[in-house]
Amino acid sequence: AFDASVVHLDMHDVYGEVRTAVGKIDPDTQKTFDQQVAMVNQAAGFNIDTDLLQTLGETIVTYRAPISDAAIAPAAVLIKLRDPKTFSATLTKIEAKASAALKAMPPSIPVAMSLESRDVPGVGPVMIFHTAQASVAWTVHGDYLCVSTSEALKPIVDQVDHGTSSILDNADFARLYHALPAGVSSVAFRDPAKSYPELYRVTQGLAM
Repeated sequence: AFDASVVHLDMHDVYGEVRTAVGKIDPDTQKTFDQQVAMVNQAAGFNIDTDLLQTLGETIVTYRAPISDAAIAPAAVLIKLRDPKTFSATLTKIEAKASAALKAMPPSIPVAMSLESRDVPGVGPVMIFHTAQASVAWTVHGDYLCVSTSEALKPIVDQVDHGTSSILDNADFARLYHALPAGVSSVAFRDPAKSYPELYRVTQGLAM
């Protein structure tokens, strides 16, 4: 990967801080906020805070590999999970509701979107969201939610299982990373030697 970032963010804490801030502004507004959240929970069939936000870990990793000759730039997002079992159950509910909503669209409204469940060798069950422009796939593997293309999930899963390589193998990143002060909540890195040639290839392709 030549483009990577790591963010530490606790979504449960963010939710709590938003609710507290609303209450400090106006207690009545906080009551309305709680009522609206309760309505959403009922409609969703799960508790957004306990069944979703609290199941997510604080570490979010994103990275992107160089564009291939097919002009595809595999990108990936990995989210560490506190409670993979509860998160998986919640994700299944979200997927079921999304699939039902897409199928319920009237024929008069063309929808170039679909959800597909597929078994990917070396990965296992994967859900894929297709649009006219692109597709994105995801699976829960171990303690991680892995999101990318269906083709790119296998090397991501291998990395999660075996850790065969690390961005710390890049000497430039390692030098900068170890020089960071304590308490940094996010880190982003891009390797110009790889990203600039890639940009050139993209612009050349668009010009043709």
